[in-house]
Amino acid sequence: MQSAGQEPRRSLGHSKRQEYYIEKTIHPRQFPAELIERLVLALTQTGDWGLDPFLGVGTSIIAAIRHERRRGGAEIVPRHIEIAKERINQEIDGT
Repeated sequence: MQSAGQEPRRSLGHSKRQEYYIEKTIHPRQFPAELIERLVLALTQTGDWGLDPFLGVGTSIIAAIRHERRRGGAEIVPRHIEIAKERINQEIDGT
């Protein structure tokens, strides 16, 4: 049981608050890449395709790139698309 005023934790052990994440963007609900990587590894094989219809800032594509999966996504917020493109290019370039 958690103490009064303590940050709630989700079932996989990460905090829901963005400021606890190592990498932060402007997206209010950005998932840690490590969490998405777990799902990518558990649910796909090398070379598999996946679709993220709520792409956000591209974390699922970054996880897919890291593990040799292919992925597509859709996002309606223009600023999130810009950030996703930047993050994906950085991952591809290794920067």
